[in-house]
Amino acid sequence: MSGLPTGTSKKVQYILQNASKVSYPEAWPGTTVCYSTNLEHVDSWKRLTDTFYTQGKLTWEYTHHKNESVFFSYFPPYSNARHLTLISQCAACPTARVESLGQSLEGREIECISTGDGPLKCWIIHRQHPGETMAEHYAEGLLTRLLGIEMPHTEHEENNQPEGQVQDQVQRLLSLYTFYIVPCMCPDGGVRGHLRTNAAGANLNREWATVKDDYEAPSLERSPEVWHTLRKMQQTGVDVFVDVHGDEELPFNFISGAEHVPNWSKRLETLHGAFTAAYTRANSDMQPHIGYPPMESPEQALP
Repeated sequence: MSGLPTGTSKKVQYILQNASKVSYPEAWPGTTVCYSTNLEHVDSWKRLTDTFYTQGKLTWEYTHHKNESVFFSYFPPYSNARHLTLISQCAACPTARVESLGQSLEGREIECISTGDGPLKCWIIHRQHPGETMAEHYAEGLLTRLLGIEMPHTEHEENNQPEGQVQDQVQRLLSLYTFYIVPCMCPDGGVRGHLRTNAAGANLNREWATVKDDYEAPSLERSPEVWHTLRKMQQTGVDVFVDVHGDEELPFNFISGAEHVPNWSKRLETLHGAFTAAYTRANSDMQPHIGYPPMESPEQALP
C-alpha cells in the first residue's frame, strides 16, 4: 500500500458482497482466506483466521504496511508458470519420461510423467477440478520425491527418516511399479481460474463414462482431457488408480473409496482398507476416521 507514512500501518476490511452467488456457497462457513506478500515463494502463503461469512458476504481484514503488496487467494495457487517449471524439471530428469497425452480444448498439453519399470501400473492424476490447487502441490511433492528433483523457492520439511532409507524405499517402489502421473488434468480451467470445470464447462470428474443415454462421455468435443487420459490408461493397464482432489469443507486428509463402480468387489474393498491403513501409519497427516461416507448407490457418486 502506497501513501502510508514510514513506520505506520492501516487495517483494511475486504468484503465480497456477492459471495453467496458462487456455485457452492456451502463451502464458505469456516473458510480462511489465504494471503502472501511474496509470490516467488510458494511457502510464504498464510491464512487469515479472522475470515467471516455472514448474510451472504465474505469478509476479512488485513493490516497493510508502507509500499507492501499483498495477494489474497481461496487456497495457495499453483500457477501455470510453476506448472511449466515442474514439467521442465521432470523432462530434465534421466529417470523420467514426459509425454503429452493430447491437447485440451484450448490447445494446452495434458502432460504425463512416467517413471519406474515395475510390472504393476500405478496411475495418479491431479486437479480434475482446477480450483483444487492443493492437488498439484501434492503432485509436485510426489514427483520431487520419486525423481529426486528440486523446485525453486521451496522449503522442505524435515524428514524423520534417514535419507538413505528414503532412497531405498523409492527404488523399491520404482522396481515394483511403473508410475504414470498427470499433475494437472484441467489446464484450461487452471489458467481461466475455474473452480470445477474445463473450457467447455464440463466437470471432468463426471466425464469418465456414459451414464445417461443422451450424454456420451468422454468426448473430444467436450472432455478431451479425460478422453486422451483414458485411452492411454487402456493401453497401459491399471493396477492402482489414485485421483487427488481437495475439499472445500473438511479440514482433514482422507481417502475415499470407489464403491459401486462396476468392478468393485470384496477384494478391492480389502485392498482399499489396507492402503488407507498403511498411509495412516506412514504419514501423520493422513487419518481414517473423517471423510465421505461410503456411497450406497451409483446415483450418490461424488461430484
